[in-house]
Amino acid sequence: MLPDYSNNQLKIVFIGCGSIAEYHYNVFTALGVDVVAASATTNSKHLKSFVAKHKINGYTSNKQLIESEQPDAIVVLSSWKATEKVIDEIIGYNLPILVEKPVALKPIKIEKWLKNYPQNSKKIQVGFNRRFYDFVPEVKNWIKNNTIASIEVHVSEPYREGLNKQEQDELFLANSCHPIDLLYFLLGKSPLQVEYVSKRNKGIQGYNAIFKSKSKGPIHLIANWGSPTKFGITFHGIGNKLELSPLEEVRIYEGMEVTESGYVGMRSYSPKVTETYYNDNINDFKPGFLGQSINFIETAVLGNVKNTQGCSLKDALVVTELMAEIKC
Repeated sequence: MLPDYSNNQLKIVFIGCGSIAEYHYNVFTALGVDVVAASATTNSKHLKSFVAKHKINGYTSNKQLIESEQPDAIVVLSSWKATEKVIDEIIGYNLPILVEKPVALKPIKIEKWLKNYPQNSKKIQVGFNRRFYDFVPEVKNWIKNNTIASIEVHVSEPYREGLNKQEQDELFLANSCHPIDLLYFLLGKSPLQVEYVSKRNKGIQGYNAIFKSKSKGPIHLIANWGSPTKFGITFHGIGNKLELSPLEEVRIYEGMEVTESGYVGMRSYSPKVTETYYNDNINDFKPGFLGQSINFIETAVLGNVKNTQGCSLKDALVVTELMAEIKC
């Protein structure tokens, strides 16, 4: 049964209303929270269709949106290139903010928010929804109870012709910060240190890096542009391994299964799957969005409990700093 916050009479507004907005709208309204208005850039087709569909108010000014509606919280769903400017505009209102990732393209911007708005920034959570997948507690427990020999992080990074290095690196951050944040969270927010980054030369487009944590390691990041590789994280234990690939599925392997291949003197060796977990898709919500929204309401909006699972602005800084170091 879902929590019901209708008695709290909470009002939330959206800044940005592209395709991701429908997922957020469905979750918040199912929880009894009123999404009362949305804003977007002038002449946005998305804004017109979104407010008409849901019969809510529409604005082309974020300032007017907030001051007219007096919301209890804000959900920022703007494009990743515009998000920094939006946060600059609204952080001074000292309202709880749930913002889609990445919250900033460079660490220095997050550092300024933390320095200039120390109290306001505590109310900001970044939408790394994979932290809220159902099986995350089981994965963290497996990591805790096993000796980790090494970790692989595979990033299926798209390559787009015509982008300069800065644009491609920004795309890398936008697409790849999810698995990096999930790794950081699964390791207990252990500091990650870059040991080595391969040079981009001889036609190689992408990044291969080695970094480590104080608790586990070494960690190999494999992010080659255009490679036909699924997003995934693999934890290699002693005699076993845990694989998230895609990130919505967990498989635990122990030992090898040996079968005769049918050719003389040849055998086939396959890892044995001992456990499998899948993220439940409750009520057709986007995976992780239900838990993320409940956490945001309970911690940032109502202040009932301390935030121990949602991505804070400080957590987002760690991820952005790490990825910035990889790109140097």
